[in-house]
Parts: sequence; structure tokens; C-alpha cells
Amino acid sequence: MIDATRSIAEVLRADQLVCGVDDLSGHTRERMAPLLEESGLAAGRDFHLAFSPERVDPGRTDFTLRNTPKVLVV
Repeated sequence: MIDATRSIAEVLRADQLVCGVDDLSGHTRERMAPLLEESGLAAGRDFHLAFSPERVDPGRTDFTLRNTPKVLVV
């Protein structure tokens, strides 16, 4: 997650939305935001940061990406 976030920070531009998908919502605010802000842009001012909880269990076939709604918390 850290390497991926740093890669995003290298190409992040104003007014873009970055959405973290994880089991823990605190990772987006506490870990991703500071790494993204190394780009010189500020979360909530220059770019948008959202969190989407992990909703799909890879072992289940009855709840998939097609029938499980995506939730974004901004």
C-alpha cells in the first residue's frame, strides 16, 4: 500500500480523486494522506481523498463486484 500510494503521489494532479480500498478506514486518512501530500498538494483542498471499505470476500461466489454496491466515504 505504501509503495502504491507513493507511485500515485508522483503523478497526482489538482482536483483528482484518490480512493483507498481497505479493511481499515484509518489507513486512508492516517497513512495515505500524508504520503499523497508529499506531492505538494493538500488533501481536501487540492485533491479529494475517499475511502471505500472492502466489501467483497474473494471466497464467496454469491456476493461479487457485480451485485455488491460500492460505498465511498469522502
